[in-house]
Amino acid sequence: MKKLFVVVIIVILLIISIYLCLKDKLFLSDTSENEYQVEESIDYSNYENKTITLNETSITSDNKSISIDESNLTITESGVYNITGTLNGSIIVDASKCNVKLVLNNTNITSTNGPAINIISAKNVTIEFVGDNYLEDSSSYTLDDTKVDAVIYSKADLVLTGNGKVTINGNYSDGIVSKDTLTIESGEYDIKAINNGIKGKDYVYIVDGIFTIETSDGIKSNNDEDVSLGYIVIENGTFNINSANDGIEAETNLIIKNGTFNIISGNGYKEAKTNYGSMFINNSSTDTESKKGIKAGNSIEITDGTFNINSYDDGVHSNGDIKITLGNFNISTGDDALHADNKLEINGGDINVEYSYEGLEGTEIYINGGNIIIFSTDDGVNAAGGNDSSNNTNEFRRDAFSSSTGTLYINGGNITINCSGDGLDANGSIYMTDGYVIVEGPTNAGNGALDYDKEFKLTGGTILAIGSQGMDQDPSTNSTQNILHFNTNNINSTITITDSNDNELISYTPSKNYSSIVYSSSDIKKGETYALKLGDNIYASLTSTDIISKYGSTNNMNGTMDRPNNMMRR
Repeated sequence: MKKLFVVVIIVILLIISIYLCLKDKLFLSDTSENEYQVEESIDYSNYENKTITLNETSITSDNKSISIDESNLTITESGVYNITGTLNGSIIVDASKCNVKLVLNNTNITSTNGPAINIISAKNVTIEFVGDNYLEDSSSYTLDDTKVDAVIYSKADLVLTGNGKVTINGNYSDGIVSKDTLTIESGEYDIKAINNGIKGKDYVYIVDGIFTIETSDGIKSNNDEDVSLGYIVIENGTFNINSANDGIEAETNLIIKNGTFNIISGNGYKEAKTNYGSMFINNSSTDTESKKGIKAGNSIEITDGTFNINSYDDGVHSNGDIKITLGNFNISTGDDALHADNKLEINGGDINVEYSYEGLEGTEIYINGGNIIIFSTDDGVNAAGGNDSSNNTNEFRRDAFSSSTGTLYINGGNITINCSGDGLDANGSIYMTDGYVIVEGPTNAGNGALDYDKEFKLTGGTILAIGSQGMDQDPSTNSTQNILHFNTNNINSTITITDSNDNELISYTPSKNYSSIVYSSSDIKKGETYALKLGDNIYASLTSTDIISKYGSTNNMNGTMDRPNNMMRR
């Protein structure tokens, strides 16, 4: 009996040991849930506190772990270093396998040769900002290590924290760089730099803070050697970013859980509009820099937050997937507002696209909820297979997507589109089960409010699609919800549809002329008659006799539309 008891205890202890060893992998490495392991914070409460006073060109300290060479201070041991004063020089951390905390308390450091803070070696370095601090590097470096390129430069895991403020002026290249991991817990950061504002190679993890960044690229993680790294996680914070190129860029995945983001990239959409007009670009241009608001190589997941994006190129862009749960978005862009090479999923939030070339674009688009308003100079929603790259036709932002690939699913939400191109466009098919959709489509005959290659199966929801007759389409005849289609003269009047008892089913006042009206909702019953009012006058009466009932002459192309193989799909 005793032997059995001992065996049971040993097994229990073994299980506990295995659990403790693997718990991080079991619970933190599942990237499908966008949970990423970050370095644990170091508890410095038991570390020795040391005081350093900076006196412009001199440094005062009697601690043996500090080496002073003219105006350069080098830290070589673990500890908490309380630093105050003004220095024309640099602080260097060269403490291999040590944990070092720098507490900058109203500190002003201007380097004359290299970074203001240069972390050559350490296990982990934490910098706490207290009061108002200022850091500036030199405009040229003559260091042995030519890769060093930032005001705060670290080859170790770096944590920034504190309730204070730091102003960073990057004269050479970057503002803050960690060649390993970078965690920002709190603080206020005012960064101006020639290239990157904040860069962590393995990852950037921001818990909170206030960030004002004016740089070439705002926030970046750039590890392209390990697919499990190169990501950015933002829990909260306020971000005011004015970037010549991308605002926020992750090499792999970008997760935003909350925060306020005010981003201007590439001088904004007006710069693109001024340079290229509303439709065209000269692809022979040498301007190949990416100028997107928010960008990731693999995926973007946004749980909540407020986003005010004014971007030269795409507002939110992923080479893979985008998933939006909630959030308030105000986007003006010279290209797509939301672009995913693969899957774009919108489950909620308020998305207001004030200006765009195309509003939403992806190979598969799922709209399951949210309030979406789109103004676009081309397509409102474009489900197309391919990536966001220009073709050789010299047409700006018109991407060379594969024909008949791309699916749009509308399962909910309130969607309003005002476009010059196609309203709902799928290179493949459209499926609508629920939601409320108004499409104010094109006035030109070369586009339609609805445009699809295979089928548009409508089984629920409400849709009003108005536009020109030239290329318009109805939903497919395999739809299960009745559809009314009215053709009119080219006019601009309030549209009202009523039932036989004069009950108003829908009323909408368009901003431009139209000659085609497609309407469907669960209110449309087979065998009943409906009236179309244009302004105050009844224009037509139409009895629903089939899935699709039509009034007036039409150029309508119901079902699959045959296009020449060389016709551009957008």
